[in-house]
Amino acid sequence: MKIECFSQTQIQTQIPSRDIILISITEPTYDFKVPDGYRDVLCLKFHDISAENKDSDREHIPFNEQHAKEILGFIAKYPYIKKIYIHCNVGIFRSAGIASALHEIFTGESGSKLPQYRLHNKHITKVI
Repeated sequence: MKIECFSQTQIQTQIPSRDIILISITEPTYDFKVPDGYRDVLCLKFHDISAENKDSDREHIPFNEQHAKEILGFIAKYPYIKKIYIHCNVGIFRSAGIASALHEIFTGESGSKLPQYRLHNKHITKVI
């Protein structure tokens, strides 16, 4: 299984394929037009914060267990898929947090040691 992370700008330059599923992450107040042509798309909305920050600012939505269940359920629907694209605003925090956790699930190796995930949101990886 190949997992790749992209920014919002980068995902718009990718060529969609029915062989790829996409996890699209945006801020809760942002509407993003996902390109057509992917096998399926899961759209999630949460802020790039850790759960510890939520008490100081109740308007921010951290990644939570429900998001994790949605991601794992989404991927389970497509056991034959060979590629997962994940995008967030910049492509290195939230998307990398999810990719790091998925890498560990699928390979048994820590994704946080891979250079492309070095800045990942550790809270997301912990929750998944």
